[in-house]
Amino acid sequence: MGLLEQDTPVTEQQEILEALRKVGSNLEATIRHLSEVITIDKSLNKNKRPLLLNAEVQKVLELVEHEIRLCRATITCDFSDRAKLLAVPAYLESIIQNLVTNALRYRHPLRAPEITIGHIEKENHDLLYVKDNGLGIDLKRHGDKLFKMYQTFHGHEESRGLELYLLKSQIEAMDGSVWVESEPKKGSTFYVKFRKKQHIENSASGMV
Repeated sequence: MGLLEQDTPVTEQQEILEALRKVGSNLEATIRHLSEVITIDKSLNKNKRPLLLNAEVQKVLELVEHEIRLCRATITCDFSDRAKLLAVPAYLESIIQNLVTNALRYRHPLRAPEITIGHIEKENHDLLYVKDNGLGIDLKRHGDKLFKMYQTFHGHEESRGLELYLLKSQIEAMDGSVWVESEPKKGSTFYVKFRKKQHIENSASGMV
């Protein structure tokens, strides 16, 4: 703003205004993410309900359809139409959207994104996974910082270092867990573990 108050050429003023626009946009996104983090309610287990995974995934894919087309991404769904997850509806949508948009954002520059959204049913829990062929992450260097606040690993201009922190917070609020398998330049697979209701009830009564 100080530069704008000076006698600067119009072209430089336009560059300054564009920089201000980007700063304002980044700040707005950061504030929104922080707001989401502090409003996560860890007593929300009572609000969890069985949700059809297919319906939740399709909802997210519609939201990011434009970005998918721009990236020429291929999305594959590897789960049954009957697959369900026990989750808080708003959190499940946020988790899926976070994982899909991250896969698109950190795509490899030399190939079109290929993303697989899958489900594995276990006796006591369900696994949701999102696999991509993107930039990947060096887990030896960054594994201990991956889900911490304000950590970025690829220098992407849209990265805030809050997405994975928010993701982990939402999952843990539902008594779940998240981890990643990744190799630099080859891609990543994020796994999200959702507990089943029966397992939660048994755990509470000491019958695990």
